[in-house]
Amino acid sequence: MENPGNRPSVTGYPEGEKREAEESESGGREMAETGKQGSRSRKMRESEEPESVSREMAETGKQGSRSRKMRESEEPESVSREKQESERLEIGSREKREPESITRKNGSERKRGGLLPGVCSALSVFLLLLVVAICIPMTVPRLFGYEAYTVVSGSMEPAIPVGSAIYLKAAVPEEIAEGDVIAFYKGRAVVTHRVVENRKVSGEFITKGDANAEKDMEPVPYSALIGRMAVSVPGLGAVMAVCTGTLGKAYLAGGVAGALFLQLLGSRLRRT
Repeated sequence: MENPGNRPSVTGYPEGEKREAEESESGGREMAETGKQGSRSRKMRESEEPESVSREMAETGKQGSRSRKMRESEEPESVSREKQESERLEIGSREKREPESITRKNGSERKRGGLLPGVCSALSVFLLLLVVAICIPMTVPRLFGYEAYTVVSGSMEPAIPVGSAIYLKAAVPEEIAEGDVIAFYKGRAVVTHRVVENRKVSGEFITKGDANAEKDMEPVPYSALIGRMAVSVPGLGAVMAVCTGTLGKAYLAGGVAGALFLQLLGSRLRRT
């Protein structure tokens, strides 16, 4: 055994060994510091990872709660909207039914008291149509070049009875043929007879009434020709003779005034 008293102290080491010992001590310190830093970084990582995970979970939870709240808020809104739409439809149907009932009542009331207005309207239309029907034969043919005359004698019976209306159109005398009915002036009178001969050389007609046994004694010169008959309407001439007089014109004006009065009366009765 060695004597402890003979063991050299640290300060007694040689200079090279002292340096090695210092270097080893500094290396150990560095390693210890590095180990401490590594453990600290690991601890920080471990502490940060749970925090980030918890944050993500918290954010996810918040988003989930928000979505649930939004769904819960949207569902009552949709339900309330459906209720409002149903209520509107019900109110609209009620409003429609109420005017229908009112119109039905008004229609029934009008039907009950609507006979007189209907009669007034019908009479008004009848009077207007009658006036128009009388005026058309006296006015419209003139627009197409026809002249209307009334037969007052029976010399052309039975083909043209008394009271007939004849419509004449101007014609060239040389184109008048045998059998044509013409109207011509004889003094101040207008005569309607049938042509039996057209003397173009002398410029005159030989005429005869259908109801007469003999020809007319006097020839008709071309200058006295009014026109050739296009058509005759039995009975219309008598109506035209009345309407063209003073009394007939008064009747026509009274008919128009009466039709207007009946129309106004009917409209007034419908309102009341």
